[in-house]
Amino acid sequence: MNRKELSQNHWKYYLMLEKRFVESIEFVELHEDNFDAFSNGYALLIQAIGAELDTVFKEFCGFNTTN
Repeated sequence: MNRKELSQNHWKYYLMLEKRFVESIEFVELHEDNFDAFSNGYALLIQAIGAELDTVFKEFCGFNTTN
């Protein structure tokens, strides 16, 4: 997989995560009063976002991610 294909895959995954977050706003409005809200769905979303950022940053910094 070349760099362009990799970037496209990360972009598609980002769009999917963004869509899930935007959908969640239908149930818990993005407002300061709700900053303490918790759900397993949010926990999963935060973990997925963190894992994706880890992968993207490693690629950006040139770390070998095949090992």
